[in-house]
Formats: sequence, structure tokens, C-alpha cells
Amino acid sequence: IDWTALEVIAALEPYCSGFLCTYVDKEGMMQGTDLAWFERLRNATAHELIAAGGITTMDDVKALLALDIHCAIGMSIYRGRLRLEDLLSLNEVQEECK
Repeated sequence: IDWTALEVIAALEPYCSGFLCTYVDKEGMMQGTDLAWFERLRNATAHELIAAGGITTMDDVKALLALDIHCAIGMSIYRGRLRLEDLLSLNEVQEECK
């Protein structure tokens, strides 16, 4: 089956409470992610979304959070591109705004 991410979300939405969406073209490459792709996914569902793949900068994180999309971050923390302390402080600011 050759489905797009949007088609998978539409098919599985009645059975899922959220989706982990990995942009595999950029995963682990430290080259940034495709924010437009994640925005299209956000527009396709009101369910919780978790983005993964290529999230490299605080700007990437902030843009995804502005779309109400959570982030799964690995390589950029491991390689020191993102500091865990900065991510935690960003999370604290978001919690205060709720």
C-alpha cells in the first residue's frame, strides 16, 4: 500500500487518539525539518500530534509548538545542537501560559 501521511491519518483517525509523525527524509541528518509538512498534518486532524525527524533548532521547536504539535527530539540533543535546559525552560514558559 502506498499511502501518504494525510491518507493514513484520515483512515486511522477514528481508531487513534494521536499520531507520532516522523519526517524520515530528514531524520538524524541535522538539516532541519519540513514545517510545512507538519502544518498540513495539523490541518488534517485535531488529534494530538508528535513530530519527529530533523527537529534541529529552537526555531523548529517553537514553530511546531505554535502549531500545537509536540516534539520528539533525539540527535540534536545528543550532538549538542539543542540543550535540554533550554527545552525544559521553554516547556515551563508554555505551562505558565496555559
